[in-house]
Amino acid sequence: VFSLPLLTAECCRDVGEEVQHYLAWRSVNGAPPGALRERLTLAELGLGAFEKLFLDALGALIQTLYPGPVGAVDSAHAYSVGYGPSEAPDANVTRRALIPHTDDAEVTLNVCLGDAFEGGALRFHGLRTPSTIHPMDLPNRDELAYTHKLGRAVLHLGAHFHEVEDVTAGQRHVLICWFKSWDTYRARTCPCCLKFRREVCVCSPSWN
Repeated sequence: VFSLPLLTAECCRDVGEEVQHYLAWRSVNGAPPGALRERLTLAELGLGAFEKLFLDALGALIQTLYPGPVGAVDSAHAYSVGYGPSEAPDANVTRRALIPHTDDAEVTLNVCLGDAFEGGALRFHGLRTPSTIHPMDLPNRDELAYTHKLGRAVLHLGAHFHEVEDVTAGQRHVLICWFKSWDTYRARTCPCCLKFRREVCVCSPSWN
């Protein structure tokens, strides 16, 4: 798990304002087809250029930090999501916490967009492998607890079990970017079948 300064406070504020402008527009015009209730993609917000920016700026760093089976990342999918003591969909707050899980990504970028909240620590538990497909399989569940700071990013393997603890006050807004490696890692490994220990892939050629 690595942490680095990434976005200025002004940039975080601007992204947050775009989220609010979009939600206000959507409350009048309705959500576009295929939109997910629990997250807003940056493409929806008209900020899809961030995905290429992250890929260009961080691709080489990711390959250096994680030189193992991941290989070079060649795809990025970014979205914003919020957490709070109670749901507030009009503010993009749809969760209080998030149970231990892994991501559909080779590497995940998690950037804090605001600091007006309490709780909500990001806790890591260990790597998912063919023998540890559930957090309870891990010998030591509590590996690391990270507290978000405005504009600062966390980089971690998508296969690293992690959770978000309860947000007890305020609103915790983050920008998430999933980096994937279609030309190397996913060309030879189906992440879904690896997760569920399938010896023969049952997924389509284009894995989600």
